[in-house]
Amino acid sequence: MNFGIIDRAKAAAWGALVLVIAVGLVIGGFTWAFNNKPTFTRVAGSVGNAAASVVIASADWVTQQAGGSAATAQAATAGPETIWVESTAPSGWAVSRAIKVWNRGLTAAQLKAGKCRQGEPCIHVSQGQVYTQEGQPLVLGKTSTLFGKRIVFNRSAVGAVPSRDFAFASCHELGHALGLEHSASKGSCMFPSAAGAALAPAAADFAAVNAQYGH
Repeated sequence: MNFGIIDRAKAAAWGALVLVIAVGLVIGGFTWAFNNKPTFTRVAGSVGNAAASVVIASADWVTQQAGGSAATAQAATAGPETIWVESTAPSGWAVSRAIKVWNRGLTAAQLKAGKCRQGEPCIHVSQGQVYTQEGQPLVLGKTSTLFGKRIVFNRSAVGAVPSRDFAFASCHELGHALGLEHSASKGSCMFPSAAGAALAPAAADFAAVNAQYGH
């Protein structure tokens, strides 16, 4: 008996069976897609939307790294960019006042008190415990920008400093949230100390923020 012929015959039979199954699956797939066209369209559309979202997000990330966002670019032609300020800090910190004094000199952006909106620039403001190094003047507040722009005012300052210092701190920390560093001039609320410093931004502060958001 020639076992080689039998083995080849078996291999041919298995090959034919696999081919029949493959053809059946292809035909079945087309049949299902035709009979379930709405479902098939939704699935295909979802894949397309996911890909588009990734591309848009990546493009926006690159734009932000270059010094602005897509919203910032749009603001240059559509008017000032709105930056929301969502505050849960006590009213004594005079956040509303600070928003007004900043808005007086801003043309490329405007601060607006209200709840943060998804996808729009926002600054979160709250009151909490802020560390002060021993032997150093009391820290009134701090601003972080690593995971969104957040301002925390020091609850230890309540009852310990005059109300003027609260107004200074709000103007100062909002300036940091807008991208400003300390100023060497006491004519600016961006001066690093509340002692004798102004309670409003200087012309140079307004210009720096307008240049940043006006790109």
